[in-house]
Amino acid sequence: MIRFIHCIKSGPEVSSETFRKFWLGPELNQLLSEFTVQAGANRICKNLTLNVSANNQLREGRGSEEPYDAILEIWFDNAASLMQITEKSEVQQLLKRMETLQAAYIDFHTSKRFFTEWNED
Repeated sequence: MIRFIHCIKSGPEVSSETFRKFWLGPELNQLLSEFTVQAGANRICKNLTLNVSANNQLREGRGSEEPYDAILEIWFDNAASLMQITEKSEVQQLLKRMETLQAAYIDFHTSKRFFTEWNED
């Protein structure tokens, strides 16, 4: 199982409230739903970082930076099928629509995207 993981920082001009409305809003949900169908993803998980003091304590305990604002995970069967999927023109168009929407809320420079392999051990 291959997982695409996107650790997201909101844009510097975007308030926490505005980002949360975007993240939980119908427009992003619709695009992700379309992507799930068109790309044949097995699972999509959207997570928001909690605004709780425990997170500040964790961060301060190790002197780390501010946490990401959200994490998106998309699961696929394998890398070979993923490469075929991303070559489809309809998937490419959908990804462009998603990036255009995200650009108003996400700081692409400080966000991180990568693939992982999930092993059930």
